[in-house]
Amino acid sequence: MLPSFEGDHPTLPRIIERNRLAALWAAKSGIPADDPFPIAAHHREYHTRDGVHFAPEGYAALAAKVSSVISQVLAAGPGGGPSDSP
Repeated sequence: MLPSFEGDHPTLPRIIERNRLAALWAAKSGIPADDPFPIAAHHREYHTRDGVHFAPEGYAALAAKVSSVISQVLAAGPGGGPSDSP
């Protein structure tokens, strides 16, 4: 999930927990995964005024993160994954 939330937003703990569980499942299943939520959660300037959709700068940051993770996985070969995966 990617909405931009900081502080005391009521859904923040649920998003963080779901992402944590997804990362654990991916790790146990040998599936490389990376959580883009920090990009969304800590950079309001990356969003349009609705607080959900990315502005061009947000899409650029997300693309850079995703392409970096894909590059790490490809470089690592079979069974490889991003260096920050659980």
